[in-house]
Amino acid sequence: MLSPRMLYRYLATSTAVLRSPASQHLSATFRTSRSATVAPYSIHLQQHFRRELSILTGHNHNVDSAVEEDSSGKEGGNESVAMGDQGIIPQESFEGKIVPLGPDFSVRRILPFRKQRSLGPFVFLDHFGPVLISEHAMNVGPHPHIGLMTISYLFEGAVLHRDSTGAEQIVLPGEVNGMISGKGVTHSERGLLEDLQPHLDARNVPAPTGSHGLQLWMALSKDGEDCEPSFHHGKAVSIDSHATLVVGNSNGLTQSSIPIDPKLGRVFYVDTHFENANDSFILEGPGGQHDYNYPSIEVGVYVSTGKMKFLSGWGSLDGQIVEPGSMVTAKAGATEIKAKIQALEGDTRVAILGGTPLPEKRHMFWNFVSAGKEKLDAATKAWDELDRSIFPKVVNEANDDSIPLPKRK
Repeated sequence: MLSPRMLYRYLATSTAVLRSPASQHLSATFRTSRSATVAPYSIHLQQHFRRELSILTGHNHNVDSAVEEDSSGKEGGNESVAMGDQGIIPQESFEGKIVPLGPDFSVRRILPFRKQRSLGPFVFLDHFGPVLISEHAMNVGPHPHIGLMTISYLFEGAVLHRDSTGAEQIVLPGEVNGMISGKGVTHSERGLLEDLQPHLDARNVPAPTGSHGLQLWMALSKDGEDCEPSFHHGKAVSIDSHATLVVGNSNGLTQSSIPIDPKLGRVFYVDTHFENANDSFILEGPGGQHDYNYPSIEVGVYVSTGKMKFLSGWGSLDGQIVEPGSMVTAKAGATEIKAKIQALEGDTRVAILGGTPLPEKRHMFWNFVSAGKEKLDAATKAWDELDRSIFPKVVNEANDDSIPLPKRK
């Protein structure tokens, strides 16, 4: 039985959609809003969650992304605006879309968005959970990637990562898994207790009851797309009592266990968790970048739970309220950024991420990202034929539940 607090939290923040006639209408992107409050859920969604609280999600990528999408870059994506020291200029305010990842579960997909194909080097952001593991454990079979790095970060729960480089690593809250796909990698993500238990016992960690977190994809630099695949694991770096640096550099700190290609310029993902209303955090660091002739960086703020306000240092965004399920993006041209956010209620969780814009367009199909469409074609053919010279088997797996290639539109 869920406590009233947990029930409210699940109702207010769940990204899952059940397999029912009503759910068939929920996969469209929500409308863009530039109002003072960015509302996350329609009345229809709220009513749906209250009718059926049977929440299920996971991370799969295998159903939704059968459509090729172009991410930002100089050759046709979102172009940077020369700003010099003009500070922070708002770009987009939008809500994630509900995307089915299987026959009866979904996630909230934040990136790519139709007007925000990428954010710095980040080309993909999924918010999954919160869910009860006993009812809805993540169980994603082997699937391929090229041209990107996956970043997995949990707020609660545990996920077991296995891949074709030989890596087998459980990730827990406060830890980061980073997988560089390079020219080709295959991996699985398991959340069943039977898979987790040996690893939990080895670390003397009790079995979790819930699962909740984010997964991001970061495009590799054009020159780095053909690198050898590799896997990295480490702890996020504490900035203060409310904020943790997951990847990259911010507030004078660097998360060094997850390597970042220096050709990408500045990269950062800061996780903030405010237990109480009025708690706050100040994002500090370099703003305008001159790499690839870009005088600004891109910054995005995504609220996964609770509610927050841009308090100061955000230019015309100051005073705007952002509710769960919504992202606000901006370009920062000031030499240095010092921008403050504040929680408006307890248990507020906010991701602040971004970096130097990608200098070239990125093409995306399913789990594949590249600056060249020919690489997508080659990867598609290789996985369709299960070419193990490109996509080897995942270690310690039967590899009998691999995700099939979706039809390309």
